Amino acid sequence: MSRVKLSLTLIILALGLFTLFRGILYVTYYDGFSTLSIFEVFQAFIYGLRFDITLASIIFIFPILLINLPFKWAENPKWLKFWYWLCLPIIIAVCFLLAADIAYYAYVKRHITQELRLIMHDSLFILQIGLNSYKLALLGFAGFSGILFLIWKKAFPTDVISKNQVSTFPNNSIKRIVVFTVVFLLLAVGVRGGTQRKTIHVINAFATGNPIQGNLILNGAYSALRSFDNKPSVSHDFYAPAKLKQQAQKLGLYKQNEDYPFQYKFNSKKENKLNIVIILLESWSYKYIDALAGNNYGITPNFDKLIKQGLSFNRFYSAGQRSIEGLQAVLTGVPLLVDLPRLGWGLENSKFSRLGSILQKHNYHTMFAQSSRRTSFHIDSISAATGFKNYFGREDMQLKLNYANPDSFWFGWDYETFNKVEDYLAKTKQPFINFTFTGSTHAPYGTLPNEFLKYPHSTDTEQGFMNTLFYADWALGQFMEKARQQPWFDNTVFFFTADHTLGAYQNNNTLDQFHIPFVIYSPKHIKAGVNNTISSHLDILPTIIDLLKLPDTFSAVGKSLLRKNNDNNAFAYIRKGSLSGVISNEGYILHTLKKIVEAKTLDNHPLGKNIQDKLELNLLTIDQMAYQAINSNTWAP
Repeated sequence: MSRVKLSLTLIILALGLFTLFRGILYVTYYDGFSTLSIFEVFQAFIYGLRFDITLASIIFIFPILLINLPFKWAENPKWLKFWYWLCLPIIIAVCFLLAADIAYYAYVKRHITQELRLIMHDSLFILQIGLNSYKLALLGFAGFSGILFLIWKKAFPTDVISKNQVSTFPNNSIKRIVVFTVVFLLLAVGVRGGTQRKTIHVINAFATGNPIQGNLILNGAYSALRSFDNKPSVSHDFYAPAKLKQQAQKLGLYKQNEDYPFQYKFNSKKENKLNIVIILLESWSYKYIDALAGNNYGITPNFDKLIKQGLSFNRFYSAGQRSIEGLQAVLTGVPLLVDLPRLGWGLENSKFSRLGSILQKHNYHTMFAQSSRRTSFHIDSISAATGFKNYFGREDMQLKLNYANPDSFWFGWDYETFNKVEDYLAKTKQPFINFTFTGSTHAPYGTLPNEFLKYPHSTDTEQGFMNTLFYADWALGQFMEKARQQPWFDNTVFFFTADHTLGAYQNNNTLDQFHIPFVIYSPKHIKAGVNNTISSHLDILPTIIDLLKLPDTFSAVGKSLLRKNNDNNAFAYIRKGSLSGVISNEGYILHTLKKIVEAKTLDNHPLGKNIQDKLELNLLTIDQMAYQAINSNTWAP
């Protein structure tokens, strides 16, 4: 057998495994892929081979090159066997990533991207969750690895063991060099995903224009590994400077400063020294809240009351699908852009408006609390970077309830978190701003006291989530009941929203995947009612600055919801994995930044071409302007 044949064996084994996992993804989420025709499914598997070949070439490039070194001694069977068997743990690791990607797909209906980098920085915490909550799945994967070992052993050709057989490889030095060169060039083509000018990227999976088919085409492990590449995946230069500026001005940019297009300033004369409490609720989807969706789950009675007593924004959307994305949008007003780092991962190197810092200038006491561990996903650093001087995490919470297994709440206890915040604010000088990020409603769901078990409970089911939401709503209700007794209550405005929707147990409707509650509550200062303006996380920072009548300049994509009109120019900028999108009264689009892949009205009908063109113009204008501003450090002075 030739060394080239041994190399092909490695590639074929990898392609077979990658195709198997694509099949598992398709079968597991068949309902999500059911809109695809048989031809489109077949096409996805064929197109997917391009990404599979690229991934196989990347992970095996060094072993294959070493197997094919143009030297006589490299034909030694021990040398060949060593590199062949070294590829086994590599492929097992990639298969594990593919399996994790399939599990993750349930939550956000897309593949892993930059989340892999987040996980790596909390790897021990994630490992503990895996060992405790996914024991059967891990045992199953261990069994799969054992079977893969036997397949690997069986696939290794016996003829490489014989030196005489191996020596049939050309012993002419020139031929060896030629063969090595050819192998190298083929691997280079494989790594690039073809002979085109630009290397293949995640965005190419959506070139068919169908985002559902694109997710079936895409290799989840490739998507995750590609997130480590800092090179731009697409060009962000869509329009010439003159046209770009003209369109940007139509969208309300360049209001304050020619050098800082996203900068704004309200003409306020007297400051409004109100306390601000922002509560970011983990995975509180619109559909589970009876006062909003009317589904009669009966698990949010306290929040339902707040909605009726406050100003509720019924068409409010999350900026992204991960907690850090919601935090970035709320705390900075910076949108989530393709090819640019998120807050906590490099964005902080740029100048941007920081909510805590702005309020500190006006002698506000700043406090940030999250129910998870202090260092979880760098939230401690993020809070400090955005101007919050005082910070608390799970380690600072004192247990109050009699939980059967407190450690089963991996992301902390909402009740104890609210108690900590309440105790701290009772001793805090006004004015203050508090940002509280809850976590109990993050899977795996903890073991709850019996009074919260409305449904059969489990750590990873929708019923488990609903029980936990019932508990979290009770905890919020307790906090608000005690807050009403505090001297600072009448001078405080509460902002309630979710970080993102609950990704699991949802349909494929894009709007539902971003639809979250947003309520501004302050009986003395905010008139109760319903606002149907299209809005998002990105509008919160401008709204707070406007509400407090601060004279500061600030930079943001969003608009103050105290001024934002419910017209066709109101929009919500969203990010779904590698796709960017915009939602307006007229409909929404999802875009690869090369083409539109989804365009529908708000009631899920096809969107007219003229409206598509209008929304595309708005989306690409915002993307180009924001991308240039962040890269040139002209987002904020």
